[in-house]
Amino acid sequence: MTVFRTLSFFLFVLLPALPAPLRADGAAGGGEDALRGEMLAELPGPILYVSRPQYRPDHHNTATMFQKGEINPGSFEGGGAMKVWFPETDEVKTLLELSEGIVRDPTVSFDGKKVLFVSEKQAALNVVFDKLKKAGLADFCLELHSHKANKRAVIEELNRTLEMPKSTVSASAQEEIRQKQAAQKKLDTYAAALHQKREKIDKSLYQLFELYSAERSFPALKIVLRDIQNKGQDYLLKAVKLLEQYAEYTSSVGLNYRKNPWYGFTNLQITYEARNYLKADLETLAKGYRQLKSTADGLCAKYDAPELNYSYTQLWRSLLSFAADSDVVTPSLMSREAFNYVLPYLDGMKKQSRIIVPTRDHILESFDPGVLSAFDGKELFTKLTGQFSS
Repeated sequence: MTVFRTLSFFLFVLLPALPAPLRADGAAGGGEDALRGEMLAELPGPILYVSRPQYRPDHHNTATMFQKGEINPGSFEGGGAMKVWFPETDEVKTLLELSEGIVRDPTVSFDGKKVLFVSEKQAALNVVFDKLKKAGLADFCLELHSHKANKRAVIEELNRTLEMPKSTVSASAQEEIRQKQAAQKKLDTYAAALHQKREKIDKSLYQLFELYSAERSFPALKIVLRDIQNKGQDYLLKAVKLLEQYAEYTSSVGLNYRKNPWYGFTNLQITYEARNYLKADLETLAKGYRQLKSTADGLCAKYDAPELNYSYTQLWRSLLSFAADSDVVTPSLMSREAFNYVLPYLDGMKKQSRIIVPTRDHILESFDPGVLSAFDGKELFTKLTGQFSS
């Protein structure tokens, strides 16, 4: 229960948690703005202060409490306020404003949530009591302003407070408290995990975010590292070294190293003799490729063929060999017009061959192979389709 006293009145005023101080960078130029910026950068956080009217002119520079018994109590002029100044935003928040009296000796608790101060005048006490009453804390206050207080009223107030029914918290309030406690526990766990150093790399996630933020001017690059939880500082140093080497060879290797002709070559312990053999083979391959390129360009120009490459070399070789040995398929068919003209006839021959080839195989199984050469196919075809037809 809080007790109000006349001269030695102490009160704890609950404040919201003060924000952490923001460091000011100061102005870019010189002068007062730069000096102000430097001064703000040195401030530890929000500043609590008391504003009051200027003392009346008086030659007693030590008697400034204006208590009864001092030589100049009539020089006192009340009114003022207790305020908080936030340097990072230059915002001023009024915690307590008095029309009479004054706040003296304000002291902030270590957690920044409470302020202890002294006030004398009745008007100041009424202002504070009204604030506590609006906050629902009136039942925790007992007014004892002076020896003039009504004894009966004080006893009745004490009795009323002691006989008050036990206060309970509603189910909705209990649920809200539970949710806030769970959220606070989750935040505490998050903060602990954020600052916990990882065993392999000896750095916390907060430190990694700081390093990542320092490189935010570079374009984003998504990389998936397998089994990253088991990769330590040695792996990171080796990866950085390899990336630096890759950056040096980018001009010759290319940005997409998988398209480089040497991609996949892993024989790093090749001997001098093997190197010479490899060089000779590559020179022969390059010479053959140049010849093939010349032939391919000729085929593309003459037969309107698609662009040739090394992968299609074997297919084109088989096709040209077949055309050279065939009596039907000749190089003249390689033009698009001739091929489109002959294609229906080739399809007809294909259908007839499906009948002729099985019949020929059956004859060869039953008779001597020379029997086929004794027949003139054209003559037989003429007789079968003309002379013997009905």
